[in-house]
Amino acid sequence: MFAASDYQPPTDVNADKLPVPDLLRESADKTLAVLREDEALAPRLEQSELLAPLTRVLACSPFAARSFSRRPGILDHLLSGDRIGRPLEAGELGRLAGEALVECRQESSFMRELRWFRHREMCRILWRDVNGLGSLEESLEELSELAEACILAALEFARANVAERHGLPLTAEDGPSEMAVIGMGKLGGGELNFSSDIDLIFVYSEDGRTNGSVPIDALRFHTLVCQQLIRALNQRTVDSFAYRVDTRLRPFGNSGPLVIKTSSLESYLARSARDWERYAWVKARVINPCGMSEALYEEIMRPFVYRRYLDYSVFESLRDMKGKIEREALRKDKANDIKLGRGGIREIEFITQSMQLVRGGANPDLRGRSLRGMLARLGERGFLGPGTSGELDRSYCFLRQLENRLQGMDDRQTQELPDDDEGRARLAYAMGHSDWESLAEKTDSHRETVARHFSTIVFRPDDLPEAESGPPGDLAAVWTGDAENADEVLKAYGFADPQVALDSMQTVHQASDYARLDQTGRKRLDMLIPRLIEAAAKEPEPGLTLARTLKVIAAIARRSAYLALLYENGPARDRLVHVCGLGETLAKQLCTVPALVDELLDARITQQVMDLEQLEEELDFRLVRTANESEELRLAAISEFKQAAAFRVGVLDLAGGLPLMRVSDLLTGIAELVIDRSLEHVWEELAEQHGSPGYTVDGERKPAGFAVIAYGKLAGLEMGYGSDLDLVFVYDAQGEDQVTDGLTSIANSDFFFRVARRVISVLTTRSITGRMYEVDTRLRPSGRSGMLVSSLQALDKYQRESAWTWEHQALLRSRAIAGAAHVREAFEELRVSVLRESVRHEDLRDQVIEMRRRMLGEAPVVGKGRFDIKHARGGLQDIEFIVQYLVLNHAHEHPDLVAWPDNVRQLEALARHEVLPREDADVLTRCYLEYREILHHRALAERPPHTPAGEVAERAETVSGLWRRYLGE
Repeated sequence: MFAASDYQPPTDVNADKLPVPDLLRESADKTLAVLREDEALAPRLEQSELLAPLTRVLACSPFAARSFSRRPGILDHLLSGDRIGRPLEAGELGRLAGEALVECRQESSFMRELRWFRHREMCRILWRDVNGLGSLEESLEELSELAEACILAALEFARANVAERHGLPLTAEDGPSEMAVIGMGKLGGGELNFSSDIDLIFVYSEDGRTNGSVPIDALRFHTLVCQQLIRALNQRTVDSFAYRVDTRLRPFGNSGPLVIKTSSLESYLARSARDWERYAWVKARVINPCGMSEALYEEIMRPFVYRRYLDYSVFESLRDMKGKIEREALRKDKANDIKLGRGGIREIEFITQSMQLVRGGANPDLRGRSLRGMLARLGERGFLGPGTSGELDRSYCFLRQLENRLQGMDDRQTQELPDDDEGRARLAYAMGHSDWESLAEKTDSHRETVARHFSTIVFRPDDLPEAESGPPGDLAAVWTGDAENADEVLKAYGFADPQVALDSMQTVHQASDYARLDQTGRKRLDMLIPRLIEAAAKEPEPGLTLARTLKVIAAIARRSAYLALLYENGPARDRLVHVCGLGETLAKQLCTVPALVDELLDARITQQVMDLEQLEEELDFRLVRTANESEELRLAAISEFKQAAAFRVGVLDLAGGLPLMRVSDLLTGIAELVIDRSLEHVWEELAEQHGSPGYTVDGERKPAGFAVIAYGKLAGLEMGYGSDLDLVFVYDAQGEDQVTDGLTSIANSDFFFRVARRVISVLTTRSITGRMYEVDTRLRPSGRSGMLVSSLQALDKYQRESAWTWEHQALLRSRAIAGAAHVREAFEELRVSVLRESVRHEDLRDQVIEMRRRMLGEAPVVGKGRFDIKHARGGLQDIEFIVQYLVLNHAHEHPDLVAWPDNVRQLEALARHEVLPREDADVLTRCYLEYREILHHRALAERPPHTPAGEVAERAETVSGLWRRYLGE
């Protein structure tokens, strides 16, 4: 990948060896003659090593020639102390501005000296640039730093002037009412041109009044400051201007207040801002030191620019913007405009910033302000094709260098290539080309490259024909209600019962969210739904598929960006329809968690079986992306992962791509990953507050550990889509000084209790992506009345001395899944030891039978002729109890019977040790898996867990017979 620095455009010859063109020689010599009349400069100008680069500057820039002629002291200053021979140091321009303006007390003198300070430093940057002493990146950064230094100096001067009469603004609580100066565009991005306007927005924190002799309200104070600041920079005097200031990007443009309160800015961006304003705010940056800058970005600017999920609505607005620019360029004959014309700088900005707007919400590393840096990142992440980012970067650098040197000629804001001989000769010479023709050829080549990539990236070929031609006309008429023969049209498309489709469309029309759609949203919906009807017609059950799809659309209709995504991205739209055709459950998930629509962007969702390693990489990638974000966003990343991963499993499952055991393995793995990363996050959070828990043994400090123990389906690798998590929390407690080692130290037991409580909260709290899991902790020692967290020693004692048989049955289906390795290992040893040594064999059978009877008594009542697959005699629980009884009864003889927590492998172990005949083990295994398969598919179809008794009568009788054989009941 290219480096975003040290670029110099290729030239025909070395610039320092290029002779000054005859057209430029005379004016350069005249300026040199004027400078030789200055006594301080004359001796320096005799030095050949200085004369050549100076002559080059004068030939390239009449602006520099005028500045040196009017104030020779500028050149003398630059040549002193090797200021030209080195790049700027951090903060140097701010210090130099202070020195240049320190004596200025009156506005007139301040404006004069500010302009000459700016001219001097512009000449310095220009000198280094045209003589190849600095990179393009350096020039743009220093031009931006110079503008900031001038803005801050003007701000300080204006604030002091206003405060002298009115005092400083204070809030009702006597705190300061602050003002932030926000740099937009190239100033915000640190990429200012030689003669750029500076786009500024002014925001103040709170209302209040000043504390001076003539008090005014805070808004008036800040407005006066801004007016003086703008005048100091913008007003043209005999010394020219410092910077042209443009404030039209503020809320409501010229009709809005010059300064706006933060709360009003937030309200405007949330409710009134146009699409193009998001584009304008991509590079926004607070440039003055103030306490409100971080909150401004995190709470207002970033959420406005970067939507939480992939945002395809930006393409529509960018197409509109580009179309306007193209029409304007055509009208004003901008063919020679290297910014706004075809293949110009603006197109590279469009490519980069559109990708940022689309992807930046989900990818924090794409939220940078540097265009070159973001181009590189887009290439690295694969969002731009191979080689594309490098080609665009080279063209961008060339065109920006060309623009910079074009503007440096006369300190004039222009992007129009010159059409006169002298201007062309000057620009070619400045760019290191021996003639205009070679420069024009190079320029055309770069613009052609940009135009090619622009048409490919922003106007994607697979989407453009669709966007131009619009949706199928007959289906559009059906959707809008304008078709007189809607039934016939739908039948022609394959809808056997058109009324089902028409009713589902009517439901959308009558939905309250549809009525509240703005013009943009309504337009997007009207374009999208005919395409959805067309796609649904290709599914096996078109009417049902369309009805489910339109329920999803109704649920996401207010999120206009999703409508744009589905219209822009044909494959994603087709996948949505196909997924809705697979089943009601998936459609409901999309309605409940609209963010899952993003998953449809990946073609692999209906094709590729994922593995746990890939899932772990995905979750870790999401967490890395949010490493510097708030706790809320980091936890949201975990929740989003869980919902997305489970959704993808469901799609593959319903598409017939996964067997039941694989589904359970994946859902179990997802739950374990979520618990593990949630625990890591919570642990880090609490350790930062209280330090890490530990204890002392024989004078040596050791870390104390904690682990999460899974019971039931999670432990047995049998998770379903809606399974609860049965969890128990344990820790090791040994030695002395069982406290954390932080400044705010607490007892280890308190620390572990807080960890457990917080983990449960993370797993169960409902967020915008829904609740991840329900958590049940009643299997801990003493159930609800017991401590939420137990030490290993206490758990061991309880299991050996106080546990009921049903608790040993539960322990058999348990497994350590997260936390400290040594605690997990200790729990596994405890589990095996208890199950081998502490089971009460004398009444084991009676206790198991009694517990089964109790569960039968508590089972839900089902209708006559129905069979409850889970609870009924001969059902799933009978198999589980048979296995648990046999394992517990023989574990002391065959230790490996308790090696695994799941029924299938326990049945295999029982057969291997001939505790259970192989034939019986195979029958129970087959019945168990068949029951689970039935339950699984009924759950997917959102149907109750019971079935007509006749369908499973043979299985139920077989299982009942084995129950009687082994438990004698």
